[in-house]
Amino acid sequence: MSFRLSLICALGCAILFSSTAVTADNWPSFRGTSDGFVAESDIPTEFGPGNHEAWSINLPRGHSSPTVWNGTVYLTAHTPKTNTLHVYAIDGETGAESWHKEISVNEVENFIHPDGSAAASSIATNGTHVIAYFASSGIYCFNADGEQLWHFPMETARSYSGASSSPIIHNNIVYVQRVASGSTFVVAINFNTGKQLWRHDFPVLGRLGSKSGAATVRATDKELIVHNTTGVSAHDLKTGEIIWSVRAATTATSSLVLTDTHVYAATYVQTGEEALRPDLPAWETLLKLADKDNDQNVSAAEFPRELFWFRRPEGEASPQSSPRIRINHVDFNKDGKVGEQEWNGFKKRFESNRENVTDHGLLAIQLGGKGDVTKTHMTVVEKQGLPEVPSPVIGNSHLFMVKNGGILTCIDIKTNQRLYRQRLGTTGTHFASPVLTGNLLIVCDGTGQIMIADISGERPKVVSKTLLDDRVFATPTVVDNTLYIRTESKLYAFRK
Repeated sequence: MSFRLSLICALGCAILFSSTAVTADNWPSFRGTSDGFVAESDIPTEFGPGNHEAWSINLPRGHSSPTVWNGTVYLTAHTPKTNTLHVYAIDGETGAESWHKEISVNEVENFIHPDGSAAASSIATNGTHVIAYFASSGIYCFNADGEQLWHFPMETARSYSGASSSPIIHNNIVYVQRVASGSTFVVAINFNTGKQLWRHDFPVLGRLGSKSGAATVRATDKELIVHNTTGVSAHDLKTGEIIWSVRAATTATSSLVLTDTHVYAATYVQTGEEALRPDLPAWETLLKLADKDNDQNVSAAEFPRELFWFRRPEGEASPQSSPRIRINHVDFNKDGKVGEQEWNGFKKRFESNRENVTDHGLLAIQLGGKGDVTKTHMTVVEKQGLPEVPSPVIGNSHLFMVKNGGILTCIDIKTNQRLYRQRLGTTGTHFASPVLTGNLLIVCDGTGQIMIADISGERPKVVSKTLLDDRVFATPTVVDNTLYIRTESKLYAFRK
């Protein structure tokens, strides 16, 4: 059977690969309930401001993705000048505001990375309850009319890029993961009362700057599955006790993807593959490059700017994407210059640390295990082209993941074989996760370029490219033949 025919035959039942199905008019949490997959829709492929634009509205800054229930779109936002957090309910047909709640906090979430946002977590809803999580102050529950039902307070989080996991609702329980400085846990809350049912704390590993923890938890009928900075673990839905776990090196930024038999985790580490690990030059090479005054030392003014701890060669659009090695890291005697002994000592330690680096990878974990299943139930499917932030998407037994630079990798999850890796034409840093509707893959880069590709053939074919006038961090939403795209300052609705 050809690739195209097998795709068409299986798309109608591909939702079976997920624990629940996305309906035509609901998208109840981050990436819906089927990991960013919609079996079919009739969205426009050519669109933009004034082109198939049903409406657009201005919003305060935020990175949360649109959540939709019965025609109402829910979003969060943040006004930095006043430390005000916002929860919006918007009519999906017209763009009119249904209700809007403002939450004033004394202190907003403290993060270091300039691309972070205090409104990065997407809302979860079941139609009667609207759940908003802010790492600045905790979890808020509103009814469909915007009346606050309860507030589960949390201390203000401190992290590198933001404690931006999104909540989910499963069997009348709210689950959310929180990864912050000194505290990383998953908590279960009764969505009728706002009372904590259980909390599982994870060990805090590594430096704050190397752990992001933006992954949203997933639930099956049997367990809650968490991608945390320790790896991947499944927890009892009622008690939080660990059922099985897999150890992995990961920043835990990419959310999990589920099939009936496996969970897939795109684990990423800043130095997790060879392309991200720059080499340091020998002392003689460094002198030729930098010693302009020929004094056999490298002064602060001469110290090269092209030396890095690690590189994101396709993600330079993001600030701090490639942290530089500075002279103060090497100048051990603090005399303002680097000599041969200092450089060779630093280079030796640098290379020694590299020997202990763990590769990252796309992990396939068979469901149904008990205890530590790292060696028995886990397979490393792919070690290259791993996305740092975007989550994978599955359709017709093919897993798609997009990394910085618009590099698309397709994996056949029946055979765990890579089918292709190809540049799509988007550039720079990618934060939004890809969305698959029918045979159309929607990819957004950080500059605001939206690319749609037809993936029904043996190779993807770019159908359209659209450049919006603002950056895009939020994952698109496809509901009822409407494509919702949230930029940093606007929400667009595109439909035919």
